[in-house]
Amino acid sequence: LIFFYDVEGAILGLIVSVMTNLITGFVILKKNNLLIALDFKKKIDNTIKKNIYALGVGSLVTLIAQNLSILIIKSILADDSGLGAVGIFQSVYSISTAYFGVFFTLMGSYSIPKVATLEKLKDLIFELNTTVRFILLIYTPIIFTIFISRSFIITTLYSNEFMAAKYLLVFQLPAELIRALSWVTSLWLLPKYKIKQWIIFDIMFYSLFILCFYFLLKFMNLG
Repeated sequence: LIFFYDVEGAILGLIVSVMTNLITGFVILKKNNLLIALDFKKKIDNTIKKNIYALGVGSLVTLIAQNLSILIIKSILADDSGLGAVGIFQSVYSISTAYFGVFFTLMGSYSIPKVATLEKLKDLIFELNTTVRFILLIYTPIIFTIFISRSFIITTLYSNEFMAAKYLLVFQLPAELIRALSWVTSLWLLPKYKIKQWIIFDIMFYSLFILCFYFLLKFMNLG
């Protein structure tokens, strides 16, 4: 669709993919009798509503912090090195975001629901250790594959003008692995409704992200 209709094709492709996923999911749920009968008249416990609202607000705050940090970094980078550097940064960020989706899928579909059912500390520690081993098992070959084929990936997804991104991926790939492992250690925050701590840690992360970027760019001449 992108090849034939350019930007309009990208938008159309996004709509088609979303609708396809919705229809496929509905069919699978109906086939296995897993559709939930919604009862809007049933009273919901206030504690449950409070936790849902807190999680929603926390998700909104962390999403704003993430996008704001990226916007600030791109603005600084554009002023200092031009729009071409912004494109290089975005290509590296997009590649890491793509394979980082494996981690988010694991957390959302298995790890968080699993941790939410655990009450004993030893069971929680065992589950976190299991998740760490799984992350290492999955991420190590993914990172190695991307590293050795990064030139091919960049030219395929972008063009030769973005080839400078392959040098940044040398640092980005192992850093994302460390980031994933650090998130595993804080995996218990959401299931245990530690929303305030979750927000604080995320804001600290993105604040340090901006400060480190600015320091390396302005004072260490690593732009």
